[in-house]
Amino acid sequence: LLWELRPRLTAVSRVEVFADPDGFVLTRADTYTAITHGLIFKPRPDLWVRPEIRYDRAARTTPYDDGTRSGQITLACDVIVLF
Repeated sequence: LLWELRPRLTAVSRVEVFADPDGFVLTRADTYTAITHGLIFKPRPDLWVRPEIRYDRAARTTPYDDGTRSGQITLACDVIVLF
């Protein structure tokens, strides 16, 4: 989902769900969910700055933090230069 807050600022949200019932891809059989919220800031038409916060969660297992947690938070930022 995208919401234009101002001409150079857009809010972004997305939800992803991945089912790995046999643990073939991620080695632990579970259903994984990721929720991400971020911004797209365009200080110039050819320059985008995209900070985001993401929460990952496993439904039944504890695959994060050396097997002690079922969820984790990630902060990230990237820059895109269009040419």
